[in-house]
Amino acid sequence: GPNAEASGAAVLDALRQLVIPANRAEQASMITRLRHRHAIEAAHAALEAAFGHDLGKAPELAAEDLRHAADSLGRMIGVIDVEDLLDSIFSSFCIGK
Repeated sequence: GPNAEASGAAVLDALRQLVIPANRAEQASMITRLRHRHAIEAAHAALEAAFGHDLGKAPELAAEDLRHAADSLGRMIGVIDVEDLLDSIFSSFCIGK
């Protein structure tokens, strides 16, 4: 409903205020690993995409982009998703041949 849309828009606006101005990966001296840089850049791109969606028409698209941003940041801090781990392991093997 309208209240959910307003709440969702407020959350996205708050994230934009907190994350986007501070996210300048090319200028951040504390990002020492290339993996961290890629994770931050992916999170930034996902957040920008989330901010571009109309919450009144397609909140699920914004939610999916926010999930991608959270996953990217989770990889940077060491959160491991079981499906990602299995995909990573088995992408190197040719199974069934």
